[in-house]
Amino acid sequence: MSLQTIDTGAAPRSSPTMRDMSKRGVDILLASAMSLLAAPVLASVAILLACAGGPVICGQERLGKGGRSFRRLRFNTRPTPIGRMLQHTALDELPVLFNVLRGDMSLVGPSAVTIDVFLAHYTGEAASAYLSVRPGVTGPWHVNVRPYEAARRVELDRLYAREHDLAGDMRLLVRTVALLAKGRS
Repeated sequence: MSLQTIDTGAAPRSSPTMRDMSKRGVDILLASAMSLLAAPVLASVAILLACAGGPVICGQERLGKGGRSFRRLRFNTRPTPIGRMLQHTALDELPVLFNVLRGDMSLVGPSAVTIDVFLAHYTGEAASAYLSVRPGVTGPWHVNVRPYEAARRVELDRLYAREHDLAGDMRLLVRTVALLAKGRS
């Protein structure tokens, strides 16, 4: 099922807050820098995948801020040694930086869930909190929920959306990089 928006029943905020604008500015700055630094890797992976045949980039429909759906980008990995290496190192996720630059996502935020997962698990305050911010490439769920527990992820997403700040986002980014360096994606 493909949806453009989900009616939340809540009135949209009339204008972005200073916190929203600061967060978006940091997202653009960091995602731009990361994209430039990763450009050789992005190009190399794209060439490898193109040589293997098939599409290089794929996307999965996710639910974003305000109930708008978007396609979360990633490299189209297949069950090959190269595909497994890209998934293990999280290099298959690099195209998601373009989602951040486009404004579909933030570097840090609630988990980017499918519409079906949202409808099944997010209700009441958790639903309105989730829809009030952009989903993140990483977030509290990424560094805190092991093994996966849907109820815990929903609660972390709700708390993040209500209480996030720039310093907390920076701490989550550092923790995510540390996890990736240890090989846990």
